[in-house]
Amino acid sequence: MIKKCFSSVLVVLVLLLSSFSSSISKSKKFDLKGKWMIKEVSYEGSDEIKITSFGIGDSQCLVESTWFFNGNNSKGNLQLNKTSCPKYSSDIVWSLNKENTFAFKIIPPGVNEKKVTQGYNLQFVPKNENAFQLVDKANLGGRITRVSYKFQRVVE
Repeated sequence: MIKKCFSSVLVVLVLLLSSFSSSISKSKKFDLKGKWMIKEVSYEGSDEIKITSFGIGDSQCLVESTWFFNGNNSKGNLQLNKTSCPKYSSDIVWSLNKENTFAFKIIPPGVNEKKVTQGYNLQFVPKNENAFQLVDKANLGGRITRVSYKFQRVVE
């Protein structure tokens, strides 16, 4: 009788704790929905590196670029805004998984997103509700270098 009562209490306790931990993890989910701007692009070990980012162009051209993430359907767009760089704008499809991997594909105009097979996987590092960074790895002459893209939320 005592054993049965103890196991019932234990089951209830486990259910309560799992419900509590589930609500904690849901409340810590990072909200990417909205407009963001890349404020800085930096390189591990040096600032004098030329890297082409995401097949778009010089990584420094991404500074001041705006990225819009639609939270409803994991679609969005990016636009280069730096006056010293070529104009560029494209739709994207993106996702963020539990392992903090941010994946996205650039969707060229007139192309169905399902036809785009190549994309990018970056480490997602949340800073606070208004800032995060994406970290990529670039192979420079056989040496892996981390490239950090620092995002700031655009408040309109």
